[in-house]
Amino acid sequence: MKLTSPAFKDGEEIPWRYSAMGENDLPPLDIENVPEEARSLALVFEDLDSPLGPLTHWLVWNLPPDTRHLDAVEQPECCMTGRD
Repeated sequence: MKLTSPAFKDGEEIPWRYSAMGENDLPPLDIENVPEEARSLALVFEDLDSPLGPLTHWLVWNLPPDTRHLDAVEQPECCMTGRD
C-alpha cells in the first residue's frame, strides 16, 4: 500500500498551511495499491518531531478499502475520526 500527498513530497516538511499555526487543514492524501483482501483502512497521522514529543493529530478508521483520496473536504461519512 502507498500513501502520498500532492501537497508535499516524501521527506519534506508538511507545508505551514496544514499546521495548527497555519490553517490547520488536513493535507490531501492519495492511497494506492491497497491489498485486495483489505476489509477496511485506518490512518494515524502522527508528528514525531514535535517539540512536545510525539503527537497524534488525526485518527481515522473503518475507511472503505476502495478509498483513494482524503482531504479536509472529502472525508467519508462512514468512518470514525479524531482530530486535535
